[in-house]
Amino acid sequence: MGQAEGSADGERQLIIEFGRRLREARRRAGLSQAEVAARLGIRQGYVSRVELGTENITLSACVRFAQAVGCLFSPEFTPPEPRDSDSGFAEFGRHLREARRRAGLSQAALAAHLGMTQGYVSRVERGAQNITLSACEVFAAAVGCMFTTMLTPKPRDRKNRSPNRQN
Repeated sequence: MGQAEGSADGERQLIIEFGRRLREARRRAGLSQAEVAARLGIRQGYVSRVELGTENITLSACVRFAQAVGCLFSPEFTPPEPRDSDSGFAEFGRHLREARRRAGLSQAALAAHLGMTQGYVSRVERGAQNITLSACEVFAAAVGCMFTTMLTPKPRDRKNRSPNRQN
């Protein structure tokens, strides 16, 4: 199997895994696909396709989906450190920059290796460029890392909890 085929398989698995985790988080939250769709202002069919892993969604969409099911989205190169971030792609960019530097690559070298412009790599690292999950996998592989996504339940706000409520 060639490197491109292996990379495509890895990208596909990443998208499927995100969908599986989203479905699990939605079910834990007691939400239907229709309820998630209504929260996001999208169609239920799109939620279904994301959960099935047939949609290659952007990092900002991952953040919105996670928030809709009461979770935090953490794109990870390292063990998870959940943060309440509205910009998953800014966090991804920070991790990418750190990994690129550890790999001893300049932005220009990484861009040349990936067939991209240095400006594009710079925008991704600054969190100014929203990219798809499969693109995250490509960037991570190019700097010698694995990319995973985490959906972490948000900590409950103690002020908003009823004292008689059972967990």
